[in-house]
Amino acid sequence: MRYIILGTAGHIDHGKTSLIRSLTGRETDNLEEEKKRGISINLGFTYFDLPSGNRVGIIDVPGHERFIKNMMSGAVGIDIVLMVIAADDGVMPQTLEHAEILTYMGIKDSIIVITKCDLVEDEFLELVEYDIKTSLQNTILKDSPIVKVDSLSMKGFDELINLIDEKTKKLETMEIKEMPTRMNVDRSFSLTGIGTVITGTLIEGEIEVGKNYQLYPSLKEVKIRSIEVHEKSVNKATKGQRTALNISNLSKNEIQRGSIIASHNSLLESNIIDAKISLSSHADIILEHWSRVRIFHGTTEVLARIVPLDMKKIKNGDQALVQLRLEEPIYCKINDKFVIRSYSPVNTIGGGVVIETVSKKHNRKDEDYIKKLEAKENFELKDVIYDFISRVDFGTTFEEIFSYTGRLKAEIDKNLENLMNENKLLLINNFYFTDSIIENLKAKTKSILEKFHAENPLESGMPKEELRDRIAKKTNPKVFNSLLNSDSFLDLIENSPNYISLKDFKINLSDKNTKIAEDIIRKIKEAEPSLLKDSDFSNTKLEKETLTFLLKDKLIRLDGFLITTENYEKIKNNLIEYLENNNEITIAEFRDMNNLNRKMSLALLEDFDLKKITKRYEEKRILY
Repeated sequence: MRYIILGTAGHIDHGKTSLIRSLTGRETDNLEEEKKRGISINLGFTYFDLPSGNRVGIIDVPGHERFIKNMMSGAVGIDIVLMVIAADDGVMPQTLEHAEILTYMGIKDSIIVITKCDLVEDEFLELVEYDIKTSLQNTILKDSPIVKVDSLSMKGFDELINLIDEKTKKLETMEIKEMPTRMNVDRSFSLTGIGTVITGTLIEGEIEVGKNYQLYPSLKEVKIRSIEVHEKSVNKATKGQRTALNISNLSKNEIQRGSIIASHNSLLESNIIDAKISLSSHADIILEHWSRVRIFHGTTEVLARIVPLDMKKIKNGDQALVQLRLEEPIYCKINDKFVIRSYSPVNTIGGGVVIETVSKKHNRKDEDYIKKLEAKENFELKDVIYDFISRVDFGTTFEEIFSYTGRLKAEIDKNLENLMNENKLLLINNFYFTDSIIENLKAKTKSILEKFHAENPLESGMPKEELRDRIAKKTNPKVFNSLLNSDSFLDLIENSPNYISLKDFKINLSDKNTKIAEDIIRKIKEAEPSLLKDSDFSNTKLEKETLTFLLKDKLIRLDGFLITTENYEKIKNNLIEYLENNNEITIAEFRDMNNLNRKMSLALLEDFDLKKITKRYEEKRILY
């Protein structure tokens, strides 16, 4: 069953609340101030049953211009709107403003209801109807059916109810795209004996008793104790339902209008938004670089600066690509609708749709980016996912894709699988890489290693951690190593446990290096049994790089001392043989055995300990 939300809109005192009372037999003006003043200040909620048996939830939104924010809160999640226009007043300022707001918020279906018909003559009523059609021709209401009613005589109500019933039957057959949970909070209050209660329209997904959700922007855990839909307790609320939630773990002060209840990690914080906006043809305003505006999204309002992208000045009736630099972050999704109001005086001037939620700063000079943005208007989910992954420097996790798209995990999985089958994506250690990112990383790796080999021709390769620091500093070493071990890098690099080199790199000693290497080995051997220090051979760049080369297999460095591999093995084997026959040896005995001083002896013995050839026992060494 598809749950339908019916909303009212229109100028103050045009009979919206009376219309709903006649439809439902219930009051929606609940606050004492509302009843006293005769106007709706907050949102009123009720429901009624149609002849078909379907139950329709109704939102009565305020018409007074001072409470236009409340009206926009009520418009979120509406399926059908009743635009209420009084016969004795006709189209008024809030009528036009409400009509434009509904257009910008993407409301698709509507009925124009002329109220108080018994107060005017038929000829005047015809003039009002003509004025309505003329005034609303550039809004979603231009082709809406018109029903004439009177709440006192109940004239026209049967026709209105049947028309609503027909529209709900059509909506019931429409496919609903399954999405993660998202509910915009429009009221938060506390009831004695119950605790915190919040209300809103569930615009995406489902909410169930006993399950936990996330509160945005605080990111606090939300525990659902009970759910009420149309004054009836239920275990689950679904998309489209007016919903009241009893929250067990948060106070009313922790949840405000504008908050969002959503699935965990299904939304990303946005400070910069790219969007397509439309300015009202009635707006007496020009938007240019850094114009300050009010953005109404969901049930929250934030201030923002406009940065036009495809035109210098945006005038009434224009459509334009813009970047919104928000003065405080919001949580939104691609294709979300929003309303734009002027900063001062506060009037509705336009609306828009979100194209990109994760953006860097851009302006009119970024022509390539603007072209990409234009293309994004027609993106399918697969395109959105590929574009998002391709914009990062390294790989992207599934969780990051889920938060960015806000779509069901199964739907994301299907699109990721299709992209991998098309060889556009690679999955490495739970990170997704686009083909373009892989090519960029390979090119960067090649460039860095070519420079390293040129500057260090006698080193086997660049330390792996140094390469990671240059390419993907914040990446987990395990993930980085998995990337280097992947098939994509097989033809490019040699990946040893600690070093990375280009596949075709070979160490070739120059004539100068060869001569220096021979001199170093000769001097060390001539000094035996004593040990020379590495500082004796690091006077020039050539000596340093040659010494580094020799330390790979010809020499061993021990606490600054140098010893040939051959001499090291000889001393080690003699020590093992001595300990097998004598069980233990002191430092002095080891020193005398090898004609070394104490410091040199300690350097060797500590290295043998480290390699588990010997171990220290009191002031002696024994076999490990």
